[in-house]
Amino acid sequence: MNPPSTTTSARLAVQWCLLHDPELDWRFAISPRSGRLMALPPAFPHEDTTLRMALEAHGLRKDEERQHLDCDDSTQGPVGEPRPPRTRAQRLLLQARWSLCAALSRRAPLRSALKCLARLPVRADANDCQEVLDRVAFVERHFHPHLHTRQCLPRAMLRFWMLAPLQPSIEFNLGVWVPTQLMHAWVSVEGVPLGEEREEVMHYRTCVRMTWRNDAA
Repeated sequence: MNPPSTTTSARLAVQWCLLHDPELDWRFAISPRSGRLMALPPAFPHEDTTLRMALEAHGLRKDEERQHLDCDDSTQGPVGEPRPPRTRAQRLLLQARWSLCAALSRRAPLRSALKCLARLPVRADANDCQEVLDRVAFVERHFHPHLHTRQCLPRAMLRFWMLAPLQPSIEFNLGVWVPTQLMHAWVSVEGVPLGEEREEVMHYRTCVRMTWRNDAA
């Protein structure tokens, strides 16, 4: 069993691991700074100083590394339905939140963006996990009505932001579907994905997990 992380930035604890593709003998990680995939050829030994410096430049610190990160893809967590908020003011506020998350996902370091979002005040217009998932599903469909245009990164960021005040801890995950090198972002509580169909998220192996701990929740 991996030891708990002792490295935190405010209350955001970061853990990461390298994923290995046995066919190519390459290793993969996702930068918690940029959210981009990093592919490491087999020529780089794991303890190579140059490699360590490159990983740290992308926000992957040695003391936050783990052998693996567990994800409970055997359990189907709650999935949101696109139900609209009750008032026009709530709809406009939700659209503004989505727009902010979309902008941060493109322009800000991901670790810093999550810390910023978790500290921003959230009006108590969504009272539980299911209502948050419904609201996020609604606003995503508003901005991206076609399935192929959906964006997992701002969606996961908005879920993270709205769920942070409601949960003792909320996990933001970045994972890779190793044979395809496709990436995915999702949130979870105690390893159980929220707002995701089990058949989709089970293909992805977590390589970065950023956990926000909220003692007041």
